[in-house]
Amino acid sequence: MYFPSVHVENFFDDPYKIINFAKSLPFEKKQNQNYPGARSPALDQVNFSFFQNICKKQLSIFYSRLEMESVRYICESQFQLIKQGENAPFVHQDEAILTTIIYLTPDEEQSGTSVVAPTAENNLILPEPFPVKEDEYLAKVKSESFNNPENSDFEKTKEVASKHNDSFKEVTRFNSVFNSLSMFNSSSYHQAHFNPNGGERLTLICFFYDIIAPRFPIPESGRVKL
Repeated sequence: MYFPSVHVENFFDDPYKIINFAKSLPFEKKQNQNYPGARSPALDQVNFSFFQNICKKQLSIFYSRLEMESVRYICESQFQLIKQGENAPFVHQDEAILTTIIYLTPDEEQSGTSVVAPTAENNLILPEPFPVKEDEYLAKVKSESFNNPENSDFEKTKEVASKHNDSFKEVTRFNSVFNSLSMFNSSSYHQAHFNPNGGERLTLICFFYDIIAPRFPIPESGRVKL
């Protein structure tokens, strides 16, 4: 674990300018995607200067201006648009080092993200996100996006997601406060929360797959023995 879980409000100086930029981009759902909603093209391919500034502003929460001169990273950044209530969020991990989410939907704080941990009953043996050969459900999920409400087994998907998620306990919860940033270790188990009565939820997500830096906050803190 390299980074603490962090929540920062008022991330963008003008969030509505960012929203308008997002609305100018195409959003696409990929076949058999394992996440809900649709995503924009990668921002480094759309506006590289904006992408760089997004990454720099986020990493500057952990590193000084002098340190940032030597920080290097590999990051994937996209806007994500999700119709709330049309998803079955599973507890999962991301294949990265640091995950960040910027919430860009005004007046929508009932949604968000929770960092969770396995319950003691798991005995450190975690459940699989999909139950093996539970009737014909698994084959259906593999052939259609499990976050596609048009999937005829969507209700079954939500039922299995709930059962899986009950094996974890909440550690930290980030509400989707407008123009706020949430950051956490990608290896931490986490899940999304959606307001079933809400509209579409717009976020800007980043996955830092590699970070080369002079230090990392959590290991550095570990040097101090108490």
